[in-house]
Amino acid sequence: MSENSSTPILAALERLENGQAQMRVDLMARMDQLARTTETRMDIQDEVLARFRADLVDELGRTRSALMARMDRLQETLVRQQEDDVVNFGAADRAERIAKGAVDEGRILGEQFNALVRKVRSIEEEIRILRGGGV
Repeated sequence: MSENSSTPILAALERLENGQAQMRVDLMARMDQLARTTETRMDIQDEVLARFRADLVDELGRTRSALMARMDRLQETLVRQQEDDVVNFGAADRAERIAKGAVDEGRILGEQFNALVRKVRSIEEEIRILRGGGV
């Protein structure tokens, strides 16, 4: 081929090389910008996540404190109830012992009364015999 016919081809190749070089530069700039944007977004996400973690830890602390306070109140209520139960059971036990004592005393008095009645009847019988009433 002649030099004139290759000149447009060479010029086209040179334009193509220049275009490719410009595309490489543009691509590298875009990749750098994308990397910076991604890094910035990751930094923002890290900050958001760090704040979320801190808020979560704070909320967990408050929740734990509230639960512990509630458990303490429930424990105090349970202890008071147990103390009331001990007092009530003690009083009931004492009343039961008094009642059993009264029943026992009544039984003993009944036995004594029956013995006295037998004794009185025996004496009456002896008096009747002495008066001559016979058997």
